[in-house]
Amino acid sequence: MWRRALSVAAAAPLISRLGAGLVAAVAVFALWQLPSSYRNDSNQAAANERRTQEERQILGGLAIDIDRDYLVQAQRLVPRNARYSVQIGENVALSTPITLPAVPGYTQFLLSPRRQTRAETATWLLCYGCDFAQWRGRYVPVWEKDGILIGRVRR
Repeated sequence: MWRRALSVAAAAPLISRLGAGLVAAVAVFALWQLPSSYRNDSNQAAANERRTQEERQILGGLAIDIDRDYLVQAQRLVPRNARYSVQIGENVALSTPITLPAVPGYTQFLLSPRRQTRAETATWLLCYGCDFAQWRGRYVPVWEKDGILIGRVRR
């Protein structure tokens, strides 16, 4: 029993030195990475500063691959006091499976204070791959691209 206690006591300085060495190595690595990290953040901030307000607003949608033109046109065309409906469907090319489910929520964020509502009460239709046929005669197309449509609903 004394022998074991003695060997632990003898190992304590070694463990202490190893711990100090590990802390020093982590500190050196952090200091080595700091300038690079700062430079990357500064470059990103400078790139964002060069973007227009409109571009900054749509960056989140671009990150999940929502069509850039759809985002820009939705902001430009749908009046600020409008009620709109976002309809989604499989009639659009997608690069990732997260895009389509994200379209209604991101559109709602982007178009605020405009009000997203049910199709029956909407004055604007934003169709992201939806079946256009069900809307024939009920909307006036304002903008269209590759399975994506923005139009006014006829009442």
